Amino acid sequence: MRKLASLGLQSILFAGPRFRRLRRSRCEKSTIIPGSKAAASIVAAWTDICHLAASASKRFCLDHLSLANVDALTLVRSAASAGFAKVSLFVSPVSISPTPDVTRGGAELREVQVVLRDEGLRLGIAEPCLLDSHPDWEALKRRAALAAELGGSVNILGMDNAPVRLRRSLERMVEICREVGAGAIIEAYPLSAVPTVHDALRHVEALRPDVGLCADTLHVIRGGGRWSDIAALPPQRIAHVQVSDGPLNPPADCLFEAVFDRHLPGSGSFGLHDLTVHSRIIQWLV
Repeated sequence: MRKLASLGLQSILFAGPRFRRLRRSRCEKSTIIPGSKAAASIVAAWTDICHLAASASKRFCLDHLSLANVDALTLVRSAASAGFAKVSLFVSPVSISPTPDVTRGGAELREVQVVLRDEGLRLGIAEPCLLDSHPDWEALKRRAALAAELGGSVNILGMDNAPVRLRRSLERMVEICREVGAGAIIEAYPLSAVPTVHDALRHVEALRPDVGLCADTLHVIRGGGRWSDIAALPPQRIAHVQVSDGPLNPPADCLFEAVFDRHLPGSGSFGLHDLTVHSRIIQWLV
């Protein structure tokens, strides 16, 4: 894992068993409080992964899915305490997180902005952005505008199984991001209409040259991919990398695994260290 830490992977998903235990800790409203034992465990896990690599903390981003039971403000504070450089946030309510709708402004957003500024953190990606058969375009516009304001990108999941309609929705979402100045990223997800990184690349290349894709190690493995498949992707298109580990054999419920049962990098059987043997992968991870 020392090599992985030195590469500068952009996002870490701490959503394994260790952090499920944190969710059951005695924290008020199940939140992780900076300075608490739970926050200390985050720091310990972060140290384990980075192996004290001197520059790693300047490149890593803590994903909200890692601590889905906390609101955006608590996640930002925890990320700062653990030494991360960025955070990826749920910017509007989702069923698995108590985070408020910060896209509408108000005190919650102002607090997040102040803590981001004071701690020197940046936004990685804003979520959710689900393009199903009936997208809520007004809500998506607000999320894109907030991502732009906080210097981040919008992570797009294509959930519409009607190819023509999905293509049009992707075009519209990318244009929305362009208009407000937010980056647009398409994530491959095996349970979506864009199941593999190659499918994501096909959509990305049909859109603007500045549209990127998100590679998630769990999704790559569960989608039947290999690290060599990712190495064949154009490095300039890789905008975000999400890293977690797990068993090679898929569970009965892959959706539950993706949300609640990811393992810390190095604690599973994905062979994440094999990423380092592909020079092209190293180019876009650094």
